[in-house]
Amino acid sequence: MVNMEINSYTGGINDIHPMKISDEILARSFRFAPISMSVTTLENGRFLEVNDEFLRNTGYLRSEIIGKTVGDISLWEPAELREKIKPVLRKGIPVKNLETCFRIKNGDIHNYIYSAEPVNIGEEDCLISIFFDITGKKMLENALRLSEEKFLRSFRLAPISISITTLEEGRFVEINDEFLKNTGYDRHEIIGKTISDIRLWEPPEERNKILPLLRDGKSIKNYETLFRLKDGNLHNYIYSVEPIQFENEKCIISIFFDITDKRFLEDALRVSEEKFSRSFHLAPISISVTTLEEGRFVEVNDEFLKNTGYSHNEIVGRTVFDIRLWEPPAARDKMLSLIKAGKSVKNKEIFFRHKNGDLHNYIYSADPIFISGEQCIISIFFDVTEKKKLEDALRISEEMYKTVFECTGSAMAIVRNNLLTLVNNEMVSFTGYSRDELEGKMSWLDFVLPEYVRDIQKYSDELGRDESSLINRYEFKARDRNGRIKDVYCLMACVSDSSEYVVTLIDMTEYNHLLNQINEISKREQQRIVELLHDNLLQYLTGISLIIRSLEIRLQDGKAIGLKDMKKIHDLIGESLDMTKKLLKGMFLVEVNYEGLPDALKNLAVSVNELYDISCIFIDECGTVEIDIMKATELYYIANEAVHNAVKHGSADEILIILRKSDGKTTLEVRDNGKGFETDSSNKSGGLGLKLMRFRAKLIDAKIRIRNNPDGPGASIECTLQNN
Repeated sequence: MVNMEINSYTGGINDIHPMKISDEILARSFRFAPISMSVTTLENGRFLEVNDEFLRNTGYLRSEIIGKTVGDISLWEPAELREKIKPVLRKGIPVKNLETCFRIKNGDIHNYIYSAEPVNIGEEDCLISIFFDITGKKMLENALRLSEEKFLRSFRLAPISISITTLEEGRFVEINDEFLKNTGYDRHEIIGKTISDIRLWEPPEERNKILPLLRDGKSIKNYETLFRLKDGNLHNYIYSVEPIQFENEKCIISIFFDITDKRFLEDALRVSEEKFSRSFHLAPISISVTTLEEGRFVEVNDEFLKNTGYSHNEIVGRTVFDIRLWEPPAARDKMLSLIKAGKSVKNKEIFFRHKNGDLHNYIYSADPIFISGEQCIISIFFDVTEKKKLEDALRISEEMYKTVFECTGSAMAIVRNNLLTLVNNEMVSFTGYSRDELEGKMSWLDFVLPEYVRDIQKYSDELGRDESSLINRYEFKARDRNGRIKDVYCLMACVSDSSEYVVTLIDMTEYNHLLNQINEISKREQQRIVELLHDNLLQYLTGISLIIRSLEIRLQDGKAIGLKDMKKIHDLIGESLDMTKKLLKGMFLVEVNYEGLPDALKNLAVSVNELYDISCIFIDECGTVEIDIMKATELYYIANEAVHNAVKHGSADEILIILRKSDGKTTLEVRDNGKGFETDSSNKSGGLGLKLMRFRAKLIDAKIRIRNNPDGPGASIECTLQNN
């Protein structure tokens, strides 16, 4: 606990009296500091003093704050968070850089970085707190979450440093040009090396602190650390990272913001509001604030004025239509429709007209905000005119194509005049030829069976003739190097050069094979039902017919019919009805649409009990099932296949069918006490039954796990599905 001394985010402030700061210079520093500061009591959070920046950011008057508590103005959101940090503060331990939310006077929730240190003022435990509003920074972070397609296209040329490394060893898989520019390395000095090889982290143990979170699949945002560049200099970085699956390996994608210069600015900004104002206007990106409806400029920064050529007086108070900024003007309406729907606009490519009339390409991001009770838009602009020229030149480069192609998961190739100019690894696997044998030497039509070549040539010639033919689709058969015939679904997509197009080949052989297997099973099931009717029900009906004929003859001979004869007919009819019910259960396996999945599984258990004379129990831990009929039906058939496999192949006499729900997922488990699998079928394709279960799970985007029971005899099959 600090006594009569406050070491804050902005420097040292000593000898604070409960209601005044004795030193005039320190008092002015506190009062006019460019970041929000407050002094409150520790226990109930009663405000003793706040500075002007706190009042400006929250919208309150001094008279509305002093003497009130944080609970009176509902400052903390949620309020419980302050209670969680109080035990730490009571021990005299400072709280630093806690990311939290505060509610300002108009009710808006803002993101803040919060630091606090306990102090003794008089005889009372108090806190000096520092707040840094990062709401705008949050908007920038959200703008950086690119969709996968845009990530693949813009990864290399993104204006921020990005890298992809393996999770455990930190081996570099990919980096972008900005990373190389910032660190000073060449690509060949990075790719394949580890972060330890280049001594990137300082200290190296710092990375180990975040690994447990990443292994749990959690993201890390705005982690401040030091990185060593090639020249040995240490730079401050804001580091954000998210775990991803890249080329079947656990990796992390990392984004770095070099804040070394920003750190120097922050140190200066802590002691001067004037310097803070200057840094806002000297920000290296164009920023504007406009009203939502009419597009009137509320504020712009110096970079905006520099890029567009206007002066501050020529902009503020006028609308975007007055200066004909948007080209075309209707483009702004498209952005407004997204913002009015509560969505952010991220990385949209647009055209802006400068003062001299020139049109420039911009990457535009925007978020809705409220300023003085009026709905506005804060917009961020990156002039990418020169970059666009570079992108057009780089669009034909081999590295750009590889970046896109190697991440698709399908066999892809760039084709010029039917010749393969660039192929990805999946195309190498699909054809059986090496990359050197394919690129620049073979036509992709070499793999197509002759009877399909003519039609494919026709489709490729028609590519790009009109908007409807930018992408053509076709199915054909292909032959790989080993002579295997494959069913192929093909997409041909036109690129800017009419003689060049992209070919994507999807191997449908296994899919079609499984469909044929399902049809064969259906036919065999029909045959089985016919045999059951012939061997069982027909025999009962024949017996009834013979008895009735016998009774008819007796009546003709004048003989009496006894109750014993009628009872025999009654018993045979009853047995026929029982047999009919059993056969119907075999023919109509599931009526999920009418019964619901739990009832259908319950009926399955009853049917298995009767047919096989074993113990089959259904346990419903789920209640209401929030999945559609198609997915429920596929789950039923997976259960049906698993149960019958357990009886026929596992010799099980006790089976549990369990349906449960947790964390937004529905799980079906079939567990038996049979002899299990001879090998670990979870890692092998297995027989037809296991293939069909995997196939059905894939149809509904579910995850299936097949294994022997680890704690006893038998096997278990679990299928987990995300709820609607």
